[in-house]
Amino acid sequence: WELHEKLDVMNERTWERIRTGTRPAKSAIPGVKEGRDPNNEVDRDAFLYWIKYADFYQWPHIIHFNSWKDLRRKLEETDWEVVSDEMLGFVKRAIDKTSQEWTRILGQTDNYAPLAQHEEAPTSDLATYLSEFMKSAHIW
Repeated sequence: WELHEKLDVMNERTWERIRTGTRPAKSAIPGVKEGRDPNNEVDRDAFLYWIKYADFYQWPHIIHFNSWKDLRRKLEETDWEVVSDEMLGFVKRAIDKTSQEWTRILGQTDNYAPLAQHEEAPTSDLATYLSEFMKSAHIW
């Protein structure tokens, strides 16, 4: 909270903040109940409650630090190549899992035509197609 409050390090946490540049005290959309509004950028309790659901607290291999001293130590001691490889492996597995699930879902629909029937599709396997797309987009 202190970094957010003093240094404004979480300035892209809400769409309202991105859109207006100001720290909102509530959701712009009506209907959010009183209490821990997820778009409240000025209330400490609301911020601390919702920030724990941020991507960087959910995904594996993200390096967290608790103080400037801890950050300095981790910057000096972390094998960043290993961290990068582990992150990339996670992303690849997530994409493979998602591709397999969408292949299964689309395979159950009447209107689904396998990608191989389309001239622009490089393979008959959605997972392979997505993997090739990711490579062509230089994601890996």
